[in-house]
Amino acid sequence: MHPEDLLSEWLQLLKIEESTEKEAYQKQVLETPLKLRKAQGTCWYPVVIKHTEIGFGQNLVLELERTTELDKPHSFQNGQILALFSQTHTQQTPLTGVASSVSKNKLKWVYSGEELPDWLDDGKLGLDLCYDETTYREMRRAVERLIGAQKSPLKQLREVLFGVVSPIAYPRSQFADPSLNPAQTAAVQKVLEAEDLALIHGPPGTGKTTTLIAAISAVLKLEEQVLVSAPSNTATDLLCLKLSQAGVSVVRLGHPARMSEEILAFTLEQQISQHPGYPALELLRKEARLLRQRALRFKRNFGPAERAQRREELQDARKMLAQAREMEQGIVNHILDRSQAILCTLVGASYEVLWKRHFNTVFIDEAAQALLGGSLIPIQRARRVVLAGDHCQLPPTVKSQRALAGGFNRTLFEICIEEHPQAAALLNIQYRMHEEIMGFSSQEFYQGQLLADPLVAERTLPENSEQAWISRPLEFLDTAGCGHEEEMNPETRSLSNSGEAELLIKHLFQLGEGLPRLETEAERLTLGIISPYREQVNLLQSLLEKRPEIQEFFQISIDTVDGFQGQERDLIYISLVRSNDQGEIGFLKDTRRMNVAMTRAKKKLVVVGDSATLAHHSFYKDFLDYCEALDACRSGWEFF
Repeated sequence: MHPEDLLSEWLQLLKIEESTEKEAYQKQVLETPLKLRKAQGTCWYPVVIKHTEIGFGQNLVLELERTTELDKPHSFQNGQILALFSQTHTQQTPLTGVASSVSKNKLKWVYSGEELPDWLDDGKLGLDLCYDETTYREMRRAVERLIGAQKSPLKQLREVLFGVVSPIAYPRSQFADPSLNPAQTAAVQKVLEAEDLALIHGPPGTGKTTTLIAAISAVLKLEEQVLVSAPSNTATDLLCLKLSQAGVSVVRLGHPARMSEEILAFTLEQQISQHPGYPALELLRKEARLLRQRALRFKRNFGPAERAQRREELQDARKMLAQAREMEQGIVNHILDRSQAILCTLVGASYEVLWKRHFNTVFIDEAAQALLGGSLIPIQRARRVVLAGDHCQLPPTVKSQRALAGGFNRTLFEICIEEHPQAAALLNIQYRMHEEIMGFSSQEFYQGQLLADPLVAERTLPENSEQAWISRPLEFLDTAGCGHEEEMNPETRSLSNSGEAELLIKHLFQLGEGLPRLETEAERLTLGIISPYREQVNLLQSLLEKRPEIQEFFQISIDTVDGFQGQERDLIYISLVRSNDQGEIGFLKDTRRMNVAMTRAKKKLVVVGDSATLAHHSFYKDFLDYCEALDACRSGWEFF
């Protein structure tokens, strides 16, 4: 299919996906009573303002706390746009701000407006999730620009990306870095030789980020500046930190509330505040504000002369503010010009400060998690693209089943690696997992090409002479025939399995009992408990809170698969939940998600599930066969 046709089809799918999200928001927030929104975790009400301060970038920061439904699960996350509303002043338009420092019952809400309205003082305040159309708008614009590109570098790049012409590579002197393995070195070499496109394929634990940082550093010896981007703030922050540690001068674009604290020093806002020209800028702004306040001050006698004076003072204030904007733009340009790497999320590449900037090379990390239109936003600003990712792990999230069926989640990384396999470098040595944990993933997703580095290949938990199973790197704990059936929460429509959860806790306790006692928390093994279902995550958290003795054995974190992407633990438990007579496994069919879950463990992986249900799917049947071949299967009956 011709690129323009493919992109036009994708735009239609974008409309479907956007419509689905708008409808969901309409039902979830606008058409849902307050009581039900609270029950669903999409609303906090009532909330109280505990503290107000001037935060980063001169934004107002409100610390908000809910006073009822304490500790109840909710959907709020750092970086989300939340609406602050009043039940006393329902006619007032809610204020929108960005959530940060989100915990069970408190969060910080960052507001970019100049001042807060008086109605906030009257109480009865609440927070709602907000619909944000920015991502859709910028993806649509990027795709439309690519479709309309004529006789330009962007058109040439489009033809390469979508397989009309082959990418070009020119030989260069051999790159060498003793800290990299041969596969990583070859990947950097491929980037240096690429004229228009290179791909770094990084399976779990293979050092993709390390390789990408080395490639960026190598390119910066040939180019003055690069653009570095990723779909999420977390991934972008990690790149920013790693590049800074590698000696690269960086600037991070984006809303500070969406960034981790260790990144704030690299933000554009912080660098503006440290610039030599900043005091003069602030003085000019202050004078303009004071002049405006003076002009608008109430006067008892207000005739033609006073009106003329007010117009003149307001005009002077506007001129001063325009001059301040010009000064600020000069400072921004100075900061950006001297930075070797400009970092932002994919959507952040649409920021106004980048409108007139172009780069020879753009690097996109986690490209296999980015929607096609998202990847195209930063690509508009470059002649050459380097994509890094793994299309065998988490795909982009798509809410519309119709859009999904149309291929909306097919990423640019997938398109390029299928069209141009010669442009891709596979990182094949992993430094995370015992080889038995790695083996199934390598077999199912990477054509058996993954190798475990000798330092991790046989690394296990400490041996126990009386309980040999403790140091076994892989276990499948089978609940078939135990009567542990899945249950659906009628409100959230998410699934849980209480019998399976209790079995997991029993197994975990026995494991902890059989391990050597460690004196400090820092010495304890790291443990991750993963379930694809949020309801099961909440249930497991509740059960563990009642078992403090287990928490003395491990450093524990519990989350869904998405929450563990890019992370690792000494020990991982996976609760698969599904158990029914029909063999229905729902979105467990998304095997790429399971690839992520199964490749987080360094020393031991325990998968808990019902083989009778799971074996209806070929992927899980293969996994069960793999476990049986290693004598790694145990029945849940052993724990009755």
